Amino acid sequence: RTPPPPHRKPLKTTTAGNPPNMASIVEVAHATDGAPGKLAAPAPVARAMMPEWSDKEKAKIRRVFDECDTDHSGTVSFAEITRGLAKDKELARILGIPKEAATASGVEDLKAIFVGLDVDASGELDFDEFGLFFAE
Repeated sequence: RTPPPPHRKPLKTTTAGNPPNMASIVEVAHATDGAPGKLAAPAPVARAMMPEWSDKEKAKIRRVFDECDTDHSGTVSFAEITRGLAKDKELARILGIPKEAATASGVEDLKAIFVGLDVDASGELDFDEFGLFFAE
C-alpha cells in the first residue's frame, strides 16, 4: 500500500499537544481486511485519533469550512473543494494542498487527499474530517 501524497499543513499545534501523524490517521481509517475498499477499522477508532483544536483553530477551520460548504449541507463534497480551489487560488495554500494538486491536471492527487481525509468513507467531509487538512 502506498502512503497518501504528502502535503504541508499550516497549523502546527493542538490543545492536546502534537497532533497525530496524518499517515497514521489515514492508515487506521482506511485499513483493509483483504477486501479492496472495505474498512476494517471502525470510524470511531479513526475519530479518536483526530486532533483536539483550540477555540482559535476551530474558528479558522470553521471559517474555511463554511466558505467551502456552498450548499450549506454541513459537509464538503469533492466537487465543492474543486470549485473552491478554482474560485480562490489562496485556498490551496490555506488547506496545505500542493499547488499542482489544485490544478485540473492534479485532480487525481487532490482526490487521493480527499479520500484519505474522508475517514468514514461517506464521500463527503464533515467538519472534523475537514479539519484534518490543518493537521500536521
